[in-house]
Amino acid sequence: MHRELIVIARELAARDSVGPPKKASLARAVSSAYYALFRALAWFVAHQTIGVRHWDDFRFVYRSLDHGRARVIFEELLRQRGVVNDIKIVAQAFVTLQQERHAADYDVGYSTSRPTVLDLIDRAEEAIDLLDRLDGVSRKQLTARLIGGRGRKS
Repeated sequence: MHRELIVIARELAARDSVGPPKKASLARAVSSAYYALFRALAWFVAHQTIGVRHWDDFRFVYRSLDHGRARVIFEELLRQRGVVNDIKIVAQAFVTLQQERHAADYDVGYSTSRPTVLDLIDRAEEAIDLLDRLDGVSRKQLTARLIGGRGRKS
């Protein structure tokens, strides 16, 4: 599903290619890009801990990832030394996309440009690709932080 959301985000960003894009199309594209990354993270954590053979348990873990707590954990990872660069790229993409998604969904005056939105979509897709390529140790470290990390909601 997360790859499909990237496709949808790109389609929304490309709408109205003649003339200025509609604000609603760009805002929905930002939101779709964020949810693509969020769902990829939820899938990542569930797959690392449960695997897809136990579907009921998988869905339970998949649904347990909390948006605010994930942001706090990623902000912590960005401040820490010794965190592999690929995880830092995922962390920065998540924090940036969540901030933009909040603005796109809740700020009635939200305004952005097609190039900015396409950049955000690219960042989401890059982060998803990096999740797929993390080595075994990095996968375990990231999973442990996301399901049992020290992150506290502020």
